[in-house]
Amino acid sequence: GEGDLTLVFEADHVEIYTLSFTIAPGYIGRLDAAHALYIARVQGKDKGLDRIREATKGCNDVSPAMMLLAAAEGIAKALDLGDMVGIGASAQVSAVKVTTPEKFVRAYDEFWTSVGGVRLARNMYRLKLPMLGKPILEIKRDHRSRTQRKRRFKQGVKDEVGKAFRDAALRPGTSRSSSDAAEIAATARS
Repeated sequence: GEGDLTLVFEADHVEIYTLSFTIAPGYIGRLDAAHALYIARVQGKDKGLDRIREATKGCNDVSPAMMLLAAAEGIAKALDLGDMVGIGASAQVSAVKVTTPEKFVRAYDEFWTSVGGVRLARNMYRLKLPMLGKPILEIKRDHRSRTQRKRRFKQGVKDEVGKAFRDAALRPGTSRSSSDAAEIAATARS
């Protein structure tokens, strides 16, 4: 849509996952923030399951969806935003056309809650930044080192994407305060 930015995860030059977002006023999600990053779409491409599995293995067992979410968080951090908001299944424009609503709910609502999203009014999910994940002591002992490795990998993605976004989209001297986020996002689109 107009004003949306899309992050694309490719494997062997083939699009396998996308995440689309926009920067909008915090009051839309009833947040006490000037602006937030609103994620409207996190979607894998049809018939890409084998590529998704392969890509996950190649990214320290971090799925393409989680890689794109980490990238979005890096952009939000570059803009000094404290919140991302995931749009739930029933709030999706395309929800009317869905023939299997239970899959749609799994694809959105369950995804947002699985990453720590707190349900807001109007079927949105708040993701407070930084996304810290479950405390490490709550992770099974034999999964902790794997979890820590995945977290370090995602942190590297957040840092690199945030830096690349700042370098490419933010003009020297541009304020990075959240009150200027919409202006900055508009600059990134031009």
